[in-house]
Amino acid sequence: MSWEKIAEEVGGAFVPLSNLPSEFKGKLINMETREDRRGNPALFLTIQLDEGEQVVQKFTKMFVAELINAFKKLKIKSPKEAVGKVYRWRQTTFSRGNPRWIPVEVIE
Repeated sequence: MSWEKIAEEVGGAFVPLSNLPSEFKGKLINMETREDRRGNPALFLTIQLDEGEQVVQKFTKMFVAELINAFKKLKIKSPKEAVGKVYRWRQTTFSRGNPRWIPVEVIE
């Protein structure tokens, strides 16, 4: 399935990660584990921005612990509880790989 097909089915346009500011407000609308294009297990987050656009982030084993710790700090007890909430996301850099945006505050 292509990104265009997903955008058509889900609605809204997808924004490249490189276009995101260092901080933004966004609603976590989907969280799923699946294989990435290289066959590695990964967690994919779909975040809806205020403008209705969406961004998809991939967290592999190198990054997922940081994400889980961020949700735990926000007192989010499970993935099911995390989805549907609006967060303030902050760009975080790691020693390897591209930056990721981690939730730092629950807004709604």
